Amino acid sequence: MLSLFSCRSALLVVIVLTAVSATRAQLPAATILKELTSSAQCNRCSGTLLRGRAYANPAAKWGIISDLPESFKGYGVLYSTRDVLPANGGAPELLRQRKANGFEVIDGSFDVFIFHLMAKEPSQVSRIVVHAKNLGEEPVTLDAMQVIRTEGLIGTVHEFESGIAMRVLANNWDRPVGKVTLQPGQGRIVAYGKRFGNIANGPDASKNINCFGYVRCLVDGAKPARLQVDVVAIPPTEIKDIPAETAKWLDKGATSTDEVPMDSEPQGCDLRRAVGVYPNPVWRNDATVIDVSKLPESGIRFPMALPKIQTDGCEDARQSVDLVLRPGYTREDTIGNYMMEYDVRLTFINPDENAHAFDVTFRGELADIGLAYQLNEQAPAEPETPATAVYNGIPVLSQWAGPKQSAKEKPLLPKPIRLEPGTSRTIAIRFLIVGNSSLPFMLIAKKADTESGAQTPY
Repeated sequence: MLSLFSCRSALLVVIVLTAVSATRAQLPAATILKELTSSAQCNRCSGTLLRGRAYANPAAKWGIISDLPESFKGYGVLYSTRDVLPANGGAPELLRQRKANGFEVIDGSFDVFIFHLMAKEPSQVSRIVVHAKNLGEEPVTLDAMQVIRTEGLIGTVHEFESGIAMRVLANNWDRPVGKVTLQPGQGRIVAYGKRFGNIANGPDASKNINCFGYVRCLVDGAKPARLQVDVVAIPPTEIKDIPAETAKWLDKGATSTDEVPMDSEPQGCDLRRAVGVYPNPVWRNDATVIDVSKLPESGIRFPMALPKIQTDGCEDARQSVDLVLRPGYTREDTIGNYMMEYDVRLTFINPDENAHAFDVTFRGELADIGLAYQLNEQAPAEPETPATAVYNGIPVLSQWAGPKQSAKEKPLLPKPIRLEPGTSRTIAIRFLIVGNSSLPFMLIAKKADTESGAQTPY
């Protein structure tokens, strides 16, 4: 005969098992994942497809990459949104910009990624400015903000570039110009960096050959604007004299000392520089559900930031965006996706009867990759939850992985997460790819030791 205690124990087991089974039945189904493969010459079609697409960035309509010439000497325009660039020593076809997808002019808020240096002109001193001109018939007011650096460590740790990305992701801007109104036909300075090069360090000077940065200009009001945007290297004038000095150089080009050849169309797998104008995106993945009990030993490896030239045969894996304006002899998309926002959300489920643990990492196999990121370990499962609600108040971190780093693979989670039977967890990662990274890279979901919480070996 069973005792009352035994009956209660048996009843408790039945209730617990029933509850676990019910919870397990409520879990979403695991996503059917697609393995990537291709035999095309330049392909990087390996690993598993992370389905997703680029959405319009609510912060700014347009993105501008100013990275040609990356290395320069003298003074003048480095990049511009005008149809023909001022002569800079490059081939005539390089100066004639190519338009796509019906682009006419910068007609709304815009971002500018600045990446320039004077590696072959160590005696020079310059200042880089961003100039906006109103091509329309009505006044336009811009709210200008920036993170422009001319100092910091590059080397292995890339503190210089990481610091810029972290501040942009945290929405932590400098506002030396602030709001500025452009009358029809008028041009004004909207951003400027310190003097840099062969000059003593000071409040407005940095003895460094690099000027990297990010600028955001928001258009006041709902009416479309018509703007020309120029990135210009000028002599090291005082701040008060920047407008007058810039006006002298708007029709001249700074001379290129870039090592990347720009006198013919890209051949083979050559990537060239990423430069031009593009619809500013936020790349988001589709709802992705992963069964932790079935994670392979090597993990699930999602290739990230693949451009067009490297996705021949696996076109769905491309994450770059078409450039709508670009110089001749350059690729047609945003090679590298530098400083473009990502919002990746992965839901992990455990329908098994045993507990399982998982980890999320990123890996630079052939070269280094840097990320500035926010990580929400307990994000809402609903994929349509706005990013502001998912990442608000979460600190911004930065890490580098790759052959020149302490490890080729680095964890994004503080520690692996253990999932009990019948439970789930959504991980959300918002990140920017830091300048000077080499792409693509792998985002990896992998098994972890359930008991100790240790990661499986990288």
